Amino acid sequence: VGVRYLTSEQNKVFNCSENMLWVNGPAGAGKSVLLCGLIIQLVQSNKDNKVVLFRYTGDGNNSKLYQEAFDKAEVSYKQIINSSELTHSELGDLMSESSCNVTIVEMQIYFFAEDMLTSTLRVLNNRHVFIDDIQTFLRGNIEMEKNTLIIDMLLKCSLQHTVRLACDM
Repeated sequence: VGVRYLTSEQNKVFNCSENMLWVNGPAGAGKSVLLCGLIIQLVQSNKDNKVVLFRYTGDGNNSKLYQEAFDKAEVSYKQIINSSELTHSELGDLMSESSCNVTIVEMQIYFFAEDMLTSTLRVLNNRHVFIDDIQTFLRGNIEMEKNTLIIDMLLKCSLQHTVRLACDM
């Protein structure tokens, strides 16, 4: 799938079969590369697998990495870039209507609130969840109760689907 020369730790993460996986490490450690490889592996293992990838707009969001890897692996994807302008139900409708295997939802760092994530998780319709930069989601909420709600929603989602999170230490 294009992920080569992995360290033993990265290889363990890449071959993990747990539904909930939280990958953390310093910037540049390869977390996004692993997520990208896992998405490609999931989609190529079963064409019916659908994935939603949440990430942020702006510098350093690995946008090119995902696009180039998906193109090279011939994985169909759709980007929803101005998600901050959509209601939760409109975002859910766009994901439901998409025939692509991967829906990339980009949002502005300061816009994405916990209600957007929890509402979106409710309308995923059998999609596996990948979040690049989960710490940015959590950092935006100053109330611990909201962070607990986000983690709880992700854990519930992982009972049925794959949930993969990348976090800088």
